[in-house]
Amino acid sequence: MLPSLNCFTPSTCCMTFCIRGDYVVANAEDLKGTNNANFATPPDGGKGVMNMYLWTYTTPNRDGIFDMGIPIHEYGHGLSTRLTGGPANSGCLSSSESGGMGE
Repeated sequence: MLPSLNCFTPSTCCMTFCIRGDYVVANAEDLKGTNNANFATPPDGGKGVMNMYLWTYTTPNRDGIFDMGIPIHEYGHGLSTRLTGGPANSGCLSSSESGGMGE
């Protein structure tokens, strides 16, 4: 697995990981949020998307991609959702009660 790095602006980069055609797009310094990270798991065949935001509790701000616990934690969400729901039911852990199992 060799990642490819695409930088759209000086502050937004995207890494794409591919294992046998099953892609994960990892967005670093995503500007759509702060102090958080998430993983969107589509049905089988779709690209999983991991978003890691800047942490604004410190000056200068911290980039979550450099704390490997964050991308590993988010990737775990993608794995648990895909393994629990199967290839066609990726939303099985999204309700209020089952969402706790995904966390």
